[in-house]
Amino acid sequence: MNNTITVTGRLGADPQLRQTKLGKSVCNIGLAVNERIPRGAGFVERTAWHRIVCWQKLAENAQSLRKGQPIRVTGFQKSRSFTGRDGLARTVVEIIAEKVELLDALPQPAPAAPARTQSSGGVPRAQIPADDSDIPF
Repeated sequence: MNNTITVTGRLGADPQLRQTKLGKSVCNIGLAVNERIPRGAGFVERTAWHRIVCWQKLAENAQSLRKGQPIRVTGFQKSRSFTGRDGLARTVVEIIAEKVELLDALPQPAPAAPARTQSSGGVPRAQIPADDSDIPF
């Protein structure tokens, strides 16, 4: 089964490169992705945060990125469990990066298209939203 994910957003902080006990390079990135959620007649903006993990050569290259830069990350989603310093079990979901691209700018969301009208014999029947983002299934 293929578990590929692509996210586009801005770095929340400068990436931090470190070495594992076995000497492998690893870099963690916090990626902020803005989402538009339908609310009533309009939309509400919120930020979703993704944990990105880069390994080896990709990690070494990622350390040159800076907070606020727009990037696109392609990789696979993975969850892992661990015991925190407080002794409680924790689970995190991360994106293991296979490719990181620096972008000139973030793609702009398409403006909301006006509702189109379906008709039968020239008589308007119903208003149909141009997109199906508010359909609950």
